[in-house]
Amino acid sequence: MVAQRDDWLSLEDFLALDRETLDQKYEYIDGHMYALAGGSTNHSIITSHANRIVGNHIQAQSSPCVTFSGDMTLKIYDACFLPDVERVILPPDKPFLGSSPPYMIDNDR
Repeated sequence: MVAQRDDWLSLEDFLALDRETLDQKYEYIDGHMYALAGGSTNHSIITSHANRIVGNHIQAQSSPCVTFSGDMTLKIYDACFLPDVERVILPPDKPFLGSSPPYMIDNDR
């Protein structure tokens, strides 16, 4: 079950939080922070395989995309997620900023 913090929070305040001081990882949807469940061995295996498969496909296609693991926040409109695997397109003029459309895999849902 996903825990929810009851206090409403703006997106700007959520993004400004020092995530290192939080007791666990959170996603942000409709003004609320939702605590994420801890990992498991099977979850880690599935995530690792999915990241490798997507990464290998990207590399074989000589694509400008990269994959990220669950430590990168994905902002979609006014929500923030921590997907297990995230694929983003890197624009040539901004190689460290991902652009949309993102593709994400999250095996918790």
